[in-house]
Amino acid sequence: MYMFSPDQVQTWEETAALEPGARRIYLDRYLGSASLSFSAVDRSERPSVDAGRLRTPARIFGTPEDASCLEGIEDGPVHILPPRIFTVDRARIVGNSALLSGEGALYLPDDASRLTRAEFVAANAHGHQGFLIDDGPENLSISFAQRERPRDYPLDAVFLHSLEPGNFGSFMFRQLPQMLALREADLPFDCYISSERTSFVLEAIELLDLPRRPVFSGPEVSGDRFRSITVFRIDDAEGFVGPGTRSQLKRLVAEVVSEHPVTDPDPAVYVSRALSTLRFPGYRVMTNELEIEALVRSRGLRVLYPETLSLRDQIRHFYGAGRLMGPSGSGMFNLLFSRAVKRVVDIETYHGTVRQHAKLYSACGAEYAFLFSPFCPGDDQAPMYRSSICPPHLAAEALDWLLS
Repeated sequence: MYMFSPDQVQTWEETAALEPGARRIYLDRYLGSASLSFSAVDRSERPSVDAGRLRTPARIFGTPEDASCLEGIEDGPVHILPPRIFTVDRARIVGNSALLSGEGALYLPDDASRLTRAEFVAANAHGHQGFLIDDGPENLSISFAQRERPRDYPLDAVFLHSLEPGNFGSFMFRQLPQMLALREADLPFDCYISSERTSFVLEAIELLDLPRRPVFSGPEVSGDRFRSITVFRIDDAEGFVGPGTRSQLKRLVAEVVSEHPVTDPDPAVYVSRALSTLRFPGYRVMTNELEIEALVRSRGLRVLYPETLSLRDQIRHFYGAGRLMGPSGSGMFNLLFSRAVKRVVDIETYHGTVRQHAKLYSACGAEYAFLFSPFCPGDDQAPMYRSSICPPHLAAEALDWLLS
């Protein structure tokens, strides 16, 4: 049992016709389904909170393949919706951040009835929600993985949702803020449901001293019914972590450092992705990263491999880092643990999520630069899977700026 990945959603959508009954056991699993109504759209205004300011990049090294990736990254205020906690009775998990109430209402995690039909279909276009849409001529319905005979759990659950299960960056700005809010909520519950039961979710439960409860993963209980499911909606505005979460993070970092003092802080850090080239071959590989590592070491930067560190040790290593450099990715999100980050050089190996990275660095108050690592000639894969090579002379220029 597991949710549908973006690739599986694409496979399903590209299938021209399915045999009668094939949808019911598509990809060797049973499917549940629910029809949705978009007849009454709630357009009432909801108050927003001033979260801070988005900054434009201080410097740009190299040239993005598509200059439009920089659109919308302009100096100005960022507003987010205030945090919200709500409980859905007789609920079922049906996606990475989606659940159905006992009455069949869909939450994403907010009530989907606030969307028009077109908005709902557009939101599902990238396949990250973990369920399938059947956009028929009359009714719109969703299909989701479930057991042949769904189970009923007499449990009250807390849902730690994420659109990218297993991704540390998504954990940092989606799930960890929910867990920080849960710590302050003093909420009784019987179990957790996490989009994926990762080591960092389990460690965060211990680190935050949250109640020790069973942890289900979404794919294990997809389509099963719980007595209730409580959801935390923490708006991140595509990576712009709000002031409430930032203050909670500061308190967490202070607790960790107080318990395990940092006696030799790393003022300048290079966050490496080199270990991912074997684990995820063909996924945003920077082919000359070892050469870049040698360059930054020669300039006094500490090279860190975040995936080799516990969450507690990541907090300690990034606590004193005022200057960060590295290929864009989950590891760079550790700057949220820095007590006073000053400058960041983001080596963009994808060019497709630049705006989100700009929002994260801006939220942390960092002056930041993008270094666009050009794609390798002849590599015609989709941008997310293309290899790049970082020009050493551009890396040297970016280092000069970082350390100035």
